Amino acid sequence: MERHLRSWFASEKAVEIEYVVSDFGRVFDFGGGYLAHERSMDFKSWSALTHTVPGVQFLSLVVEGCPKEKLNRQAVHVLVTFYCTKLEDTETITPALRGLSHLVKSPAVASSDIPNLLNAIFTHVKMRVLVQSTRFFVFNTINTLLKSHLDDLKAMGDQFVSGYATLASGEKDPRNLTVAFAIARVILTEFDISKHVEDYFDITFCYFPITFRPPPNDPYGISADDLKSSLLPCLSATPAFGRLGVPLFLEKLTAGSPVTKRDTLRAMSLCLPVYGPSVAREFGPKIWSALKLEIFQPVDAATDKAALDTLQAFVRVLQSSPVVADEGQPDSMDNFVRTVCGDCLDAIGEPEKPQAKAGMKILCSFLSIAHTGVENLSSYAIAQATEKLVTIFHDPMEVSNRPSVIALLTDLLNSLAPPEDLPTPDKRVVTASSSTSFSQDLLTPSKDAVLGLLTVGLKAPSTRVQSLHGLAALIRVPSAVTKDELGYIVLEVSEFVGKEPDEAEDSTSDVLSLLSSIAILAPQHLATQVLPPLFLALPDRAPPRDAHSQRAAYWCALSALSQLCTHPELFETFVIRLTTKLDLLCSPLPSASANPPSTDALDAEEMEPAAAYAHCYPDCPREYTIGEGFLNHVLTQDVRKYINTLLPHLFRLCIEAAVVNDQRIFTDIRLLHAVARITTLVVEASPTTSQNEFSRRLGRGEYPSTQHGATLCSCSRPDEKRYASRLSGRLADLVTWCSYNSCTASQREAASHILASLVNKHADDIADFLSYQLNDYWSKVVYNRTIPASDRRNAVALWVSILYAQKYLDAVLPRILEATQTVTGSSRETAYLVALASVLNAVPKALYLSQMTKLMPLLIRGLDLEDPALRVDIINILTNTVDAASDEKSSLTTYASTLVLVMLKNSMVADMPDSRWNTPVIGLQRVRIAALKYLALLPGVIRYDVLHPYKAQVLKELGKVLDDPRRAVRKEAVDARTKWQVHVNFSSSHELTSYLRYKYTG
Repeated sequence: MERHLRSWFASEKAVEIEYVVSDFGRVFDFGGGYLAHERSMDFKSWSALTHTVPGVQFLSLVVEGCPKEKLNRQAVHVLVTFYCTKLEDTETITPALRGLSHLVKSPAVASSDIPNLLNAIFTHVKMRVLVQSTRFFVFNTINTLLKSHLDDLKAMGDQFVSGYATLASGEKDPRNLTVAFAIARVILTEFDISKHVEDYFDITFCYFPITFRPPPNDPYGISADDLKSSLLPCLSATPAFGRLGVPLFLEKLTAGSPVTKRDTLRAMSLCLPVYGPSVAREFGPKIWSALKLEIFQPVDAATDKAALDTLQAFVRVLQSSPVVADEGQPDSMDNFVRTVCGDCLDAIGEPEKPQAKAGMKILCSFLSIAHTGVENLSSYAIAQATEKLVTIFHDPMEVSNRPSVIALLTDLLNSLAPPEDLPTPDKRVVTASSSTSFSQDLLTPSKDAVLGLLTVGLKAPSTRVQSLHGLAALIRVPSAVTKDELGYIVLEVSEFVGKEPDEAEDSTSDVLSLLSSIAILAPQHLATQVLPPLFLALPDRAPPRDAHSQRAAYWCALSALSQLCTHPELFETFVIRLTTKLDLLCSPLPSASANPPSTDALDAEEMEPAAAYAHCYPDCPREYTIGEGFLNHVLTQDVRKYINTLLPHLFRLCIEAAVVNDQRIFTDIRLLHAVARITTLVVEASPTTSQNEFSRRLGRGEYPSTQHGATLCSCSRPDEKRYASRLSGRLADLVTWCSYNSCTASQREAASHILASLVNKHADDIADFLSYQLNDYWSKVVYNRTIPASDRRNAVALWVSILYAQKYLDAVLPRILEATQTVTGSSRETAYLVALASVLNAVPKALYLSQMTKLMPLLIRGLDLEDPALRVDIINILTNTVDAASDEKSSLTTYASTLVLVMLKNSMVADMPDSRWNTPVIGLQRVRIAALKYLALLPGVIRYDVLHPYKAQVLKELGKVLDDPRRAVRKEAVDARTKWQVHVNFSSSHELTSYLRYKYTG
């Protein structure tokens, strides 16, 4: 053992420690080990060696590495005695404390050793002269003893309590404070500190509030929040701190910064319930004065909320043991709480002032503590507030203050209602029965007066919006309004549904929101009073192109219907009435002759308004859609029935439009897309059995008037094996049809979806088709340079739709990237750029997003290609990835200047004229529109300092685009110019937010 000790002295190798640890049992084997007898040479030699500083350090390292179960009680006693003697020497105190911090974790520590150990620490350890790491050993030792020998420490009494207070005084290092606060918390709650209150107040409250800021790259990871969460339990650990702590809190609350104020308010919320009602009542006026200042004149919203929480805790403490001046009073409100309510009611008496809203906020906050035995407080606050507000509202001298009165009353009603949870017809707002009864009882005495006040407020434009908000809050109070009263509210509100926004003082959205909420509770009132006039407002025929007011009228009616018909019963009526309108729109015009001429069908001039009107029914460009209704009900059982009612009806309209010449409205591609979206929503929400039954019946033409479509659907039925043999031929015909010039882009897209679905489902049954595509079609079409480039590009896109996108891209993209590096400037480069644009445009962006750094220069070069369709595809690729590529190190920031210039070039009619390349005007217009939309996105995703040098040039060039001959282009130019003027003019989001708030709110 001595050899290993001397070897460690010379080399400090860990292997020597490990050897001694492995043989540590023999060291303390009192049957004959090294420390068996004080007279033995082994002990004398060991004692001589460990008397030095390295020797004590060596022993502490051995104790630290030794398993705790190897230490028996005698060994621990010897070590404790040994370490205590070493605490007297300033040179050995650090390794001795290190050894003790690990030794006390052993379960073999005897109770008799604890007083000697702590007395030695309290006597010989001077914390102010020790470094942080050594002080940490001391705190760690005491913390371990508190966890394992709490009763032994309690037996020491004041000796331990006073000793630790002296030991912990003056500590500043955050690493030690986290442990010191944990020790203080246990002592304050488990020990009698009545003789040392001021000592412990000094070693805890001296750190409040925490202002610590961790240094950059702090390896210890201790934050200010960690220290705050450790200190607060100490401040609220004992009622003895009350009369000393509250004055300190009030001082910090008065003179502190906003952060200090919030920390103080949080501490008061935790401490006041512990300090008790006597302390709260003693400092009541000062506490209320400080809190009232923070609530009535808030520094910020966070401080206001913290002050309100503290006030709730303060009132809760007072009401827990109320002091009532008049014992004959029917309630048990504390006198000082009554004073607080009186101050708030005085503030409400002047509703036009900001203090009134703060006073109402305080009264409403009392409702959240109503279930802790202070129901009388809530009843008093509600009764007094509603009585005062109703009186002010009906005062002729206070007519100008009516909007403010209703706004305050709405705040009060919202406090009685449960939190909004976006109720749906199948999921009502659920509240506890006690909460429901309590809120209803509070409002019952004044409900009639409140309802009358709000209905009177509907009559005046200046109070209409506030009254609508108040009614919305009233119906949310559980069981407060009866079904008959809901009908009365609907009757009063329904007159504003059909009005123009300017006539209704911009209250349309609020009216619809209120009626939508009532529809969930009582749909029959809307079905009889509100919906019939709206359905009558929908014409049977589309208004002419120049009938702007008529189109606006049916838009308003449709938007209202889509928002109101959220209940399953109302939604079913909505679907029936709208599909009837679609039938009328698609039916031939009436004629007096027996054989009406073909001109009875809609001509081209009438087709566009009719298609636009029909498009409003199944899918409106904004949020008012029948599809939106299905989205709201897609998780309910109600939507499943539409798979056998609505879908066949829509299919009939589409099929008849394809085969009957005088019913062409549903040939409009936008209507077909809308029908497709509705079909997807309904089918996905239906069970598998319903889906299979629908497919079978539709394929056989079993639905009425869908026989025309039976042959169109027969080839896609997966459960009919007799069609498998003919499937290869049908798929080949489908591919051939897609190559015809007469095939439109929308038809080709639909065919590609069908092709991909069938190929992936029936790969084993179409070996002939796949063999032909692999061996012949690729060489005859894709590689055939005699075929136009557009046809070859369509062929590539069709193939990509069949293949598994990720595997295809992983195989093709590296080859394209490698090839573009070797053919720069040659004619082959164009071919690879065309392939790149076609492939990326056909796969999800997630597959190539990680490659954008390599793809960006190639995509920019592709914007010089002559084909406008390719340019649009490339700009769309860049647009789809703009958000994901907006970090500072991305390719978007690197190529910002190039992107700005190339997009400006593509947005100019001089560089992209409508008559160029014999391309349809709409294709070139799409390039300019796409470029302008991309320009508008850049200020929102690229840093100010990167874009600012180009601001003047961009605004100048966009000014030229404002003279573009196409209105759609000019509109996008205005939007892009506005974005560059605003976003690139402010270097911070705070400045931008301030500007927008000033611009739109004045």
